[in-house]
Amino acid sequence: MKQFTVTKNIKLTHDVYEIHFETESPIDMDYGQFVTFILPGIGGRSYSVLESVWNTIKLIIKKVELSDSGRWGSIFICDSQVWDILQWVGPAGHFVLQRNDKNKLFIGTGTGLVPLYNQILWINKLDIQCKSKMLFWIRRENDLFYIDELNSLAENDNFSYEVYTSREKVWDYHEGYVTLYLTEENIKDFEEFYICGMPAMVDACVEKLTELWVNTESIFSEKYT
Repeated sequence: MKQFTVTKNIKLTHDVYEIHFETESPIDMDYGQFVTFILPGIGGRSYSVLESVWNTIKLIIKKVELSDSGRWGSIFICDSQVWDILQWVGPAGHFVLQRNDKNKLFIGTGTGLVPLYNQILWINKLDIQCKSKMLFWIRRENDLFYIDELNSLAENDNFSYEVYTSREKVWDYHEGYVTLYLTEENIKDFEEFYICGMPAMVDACVEKLTELWVNTESIFSEKYT
């Protein structure tokens, strides 16, 4: 096992935290992978990597209280303080960016944005010549985070995004679920599909895409609970 030292803990929303860590040596990872914390008295808890540079790493984690069917892992990490040390293993995972020039559609709910954001960053860093788009679904406006960062990415003409809110109408955003976007006309320019989020959303998107005759080999997904 290796050690992470907490260097920054930022509250992004009422229940979502961006946490920065530093480790002793460079982190070798593929684009979209996760790390697993080995927490005392709790066990292993895995979280996708938002960004990793040399020996530093950023995660975005939703803190789910026990009263809301949460587990101690997210509470433990989101309550961590600067200079706290956590044990971890990894990175690992098969939900990774395909390094080709095929146009890509990314679909994420809540913190399912995290590995997708990492993959989109690397499209730019690797100078992959493709069009990409993110569909970001949240319940309410107060669940929204990383819009400034998405706007910054959207300064590149090859990337765009849309936000969907399912439990309230918000000016400038779409009301409803991201599956509303998945029509033959809307997806015709995309060749690969990356989906991360709640199991029901992932299953619904995969089902909709296969109904539209998308080859399952072009669909990459990861579910979180």
